[in-house]
Amino acid sequence: MADQTTSDYITRAEYTARHDELVSRIVKVEALFEAYRDNVSVRFDKLTDKIDSTQTLLSGQIGNIKDEIYRQRNGNLKYTLSVLISFLLGGGLLEVITYLHGVIH
Repeated sequence: MADQTTSDYITRAEYTARHDELVSRIVKVEALFEAYRDNVSVRFDKLTDKIDSTQTLLSGQIGNIKDEIYRQRNGNLKYTLSVLISFLLGGGLLEVITYLHGVIH
């Protein structure tokens, strides 16, 4: 083991000065950390608010799109049925039967 001389030791005043300096640095770092944490918390709150408002907007738009698809599908179905009914009532069925009768015989 190496010999320790009195020069390896520090005085109480040096210890107190170093301790105070370290405490001062720790307090500064803690203050920076608290400020950073508060800033992140505020930014996170803003982000969640923005996500909530976007979700509300998109859910409304999705509802409108669903309604439009439903209306369009019903419109297409009504058009198809009206053409089919017009074809059947307009004598188209008789023409198809006549054509098929001619092809079969």
